[in-house]
Amino acid sequence: MARPGTPRGASKALISPRAGEKPTRKNHFLYQSKLDLAKEILGAATETAALDAALDMVIYGEALARGTEAMSGEEYHDVLGIASEIPGAAPRG
Repeated sequence: MARPGTPRGASKALISPRAGEKPTRKNHFLYQSKLDLAKEILGAATETAALDAALDMVIYGEALARGTEAMSGEEYHDVLGIASEIPGAAPRG
């Protein structure tokens, strides 16, 4: 079941809070236009849900970057057989 304010298609946050951790109230000066656009893009019901989802994306992006860096120099295997269909992708392996 989706949490209230969870972006469409998401069943839960990408990054789970620590066990027993509760949200902390914060006060920030933010641009309303950015919050409105983030809510729209993420399909979030509230500004808090939009910020939570955006932070999840930043954390997930960092995990992807670290994983990609760790794989540098490894042999590439196109397990789906679709690399040649991606514009600008040079076939490897």
